[in-house]
Amino acid sequence: AAEWQRKGSSGSYRLALGEALARNAEKVTREVFAAVVVTGGSGGPGMAGTNAVLIPRFVTAEQTAVTLTVLLEWTLKDDKGNTVWVDTIKGEGDASAWLLASDIEQRSKAMLDDLFHKSFQALSSSRTIREFVAKQRN
Repeated sequence: AAEWQRKGSSGSYRLALGEALARNAEKVTREVFAAVVVTGGSGGPGMAGTNAVLIPRFVTAEQTAVTLTVLLEWTLKDDKGNTVWVDTIKGEGDASAWLLASDIEQRSKAMLDDLFHKSFQALSSSRTIREFVAKQRN
């Protein structure tokens, strides 16, 4: 499951990230690509009627003394299942003063904003992705 947990002497904290990652991954993908088909992950690009599939995969979430970090791997595959592009993006947020549940939610929002801003930059500036898209148009 895409989540972060911490157990300590002052209590236990759990932050479920799955829904927020899925929602934001779709949003970023729609900002970068002209046409997007969202699937449940059960079929490849051909099953979805597309010539490529972009797969976001949660890698990990961890906390240091002052930073909450999440890693998300993006993989673009062609219609034959060959990997065209892959990158792992790191999002960070301040975790130095998490005392209340509301603090966790607010600080995780900053971490997710950072993650998906960097994801947008990586996807939209990738020369490999631009070249792949240009080939698909020909």
